[in-house]
Amino acid sequence: PEKQRFKVQKPKIFPPLTTNPRKSLEQEYQLEQEWEKLLFQNNQMRKTTPDHVKSIKHLVRKGIPNKYRQLAWQILTNSFELCKQNEQPNHSQYCEYLKLEIEDAVSAQILKDIDRTSPSLKFFRDEKHLRQLFRILKAYTAHAREHEYTQGMAFPAAFFLYYMPEEQAYWAYYQLMQKYGCVYMNGFQRSFQMFEVASKLLQKYNNKFYQHITNLDMRLDLQQMFCGKILWGFMVKDFSFQLSLRLFDQLLCEGDKTFYRAFLAYCKWLQKGQVLKTKLQPGQPGYEEEFNKINLDGKGVSILSLPYSETMEKMQKQDEQIMDDEEFVKIMLSYTFSTKEMQEYDR
Repeated sequence: PEKQRFKVQKPKIFPPLTTNPRKSLEQEYQLEQEWEKLLFQNNQMRKTTPDHVKSIKHLVRKGIPNKYRQLAWQILTNSFELCKQNEQPNHSQYCEYLKLEIEDAVSAQILKDIDRTSPSLKFFRDEKHLRQLFRILKAYTAHAREHEYTQGMAFPAAFFLYYMPEEQAYWAYYQLMQKYGCVYMNGFQRSFQMFEVASKLLQKYNNKFYQHITNLDMRLDLQQMFCGKILWGFMVKDFSFQLSLRLFDQLLCEGDKTFYRAFLAYCKWLQKGQVLKTKLQPGQPGYEEEFNKINLDGKGVSILSLPYSETMEKMQKQDEQIMDDEEFVKIMLSYTFSTKEMQEYDR
C-alpha cells in the first residue's frame, strides 16, 4: 500500500546498464532492501531532515537502484511535497506556467538544444519525449524569469524526465535549478568562482597535476574542462550514462562537493599511465621533440609526461574511456575535504 501511495514508476526504456562484476546478486538484492526500507518504512522520508541525511548519503554512495531512483530523486531535491501541493486533480500550476509566453529566440534555442540532448538514448529519439522536454524547459523559463535559458540547462531536465512523469520532473528540475541556475547567469560569474575553489583544491590534493597544467600555461583549458565537462552539463553530458547516473545521484545528495570531487577524480584518472624519465620537463623548450623520440603515439603515458597538444587531447577525450564507474566513484570519495575548507576557498 505504501508503494502504491508513492506511485513509483519504472522508466519505459532503459539503456544497457552493465552489471558490476564486483557486486554479487546478493549484494545488489541487499542494497535494494536497504533502499526499500528507507523509502517505504519511514513516512517522514519524503522530507529530508538532518536526521536522515547520514543514512541517505551512505546509501546514495553505494548506488540507487533504478526502480527507486524516481522517488529517491524527488526526496533528494525536496520536490515530492512541492509537486503534490502544486499539481492537484483540479488545478496544475505546471500547466499554468506552460500558458505563459517566452521569447521566440529562446524557444528556438530550446528546440535546437533538445535535439542534441542524450541522442544516444532511444528514449530521446521519440518525438513525444522531446516535446515533454521542451515543455519543461519552456515552463521553467517562463516561471523563473531571473534565470535566462542557456545551453546546458537541458541535460538535468532530461535526466529527471527519463525517470519520472513530466510534472514530477518539472518540480525536481525547478528545485535543482533554484540552487544551481546561478552558474549560467551574469556572464558565468558563479561558475568561474567555483573553478577558483576547484583550482585551490587541486593544488592542495594533487599538486603534481596542478604544476603540470601551470607549466604548460593551460589554466584556461583547465577552467574550460571544469566548467564544460563537470559544471555546466551537470556531469550528464560528457560521461557514460551509467557513470553520469552515479554522479548525478551524489550531486542531488551532497551538492557542491560532488562537482569538486568529480573534478579531482577526473584529474587523477588522467594521470594513469607511465611517467617518462626525461632530462626536460613538459613546457620546457625542446621537450616535445624529446617526447616524440621516446613515445610516438602517447599511448599508456601519464598526462604528467605529455606536451601541450597531447595534454589537451587527453583532457578532451579521456571521459570516453572511463568504463569502471565504481573505480571512478571510489576515487571521488577518497577526497574528504570538509565543507568548512570548501567554504573558505569560496570567499
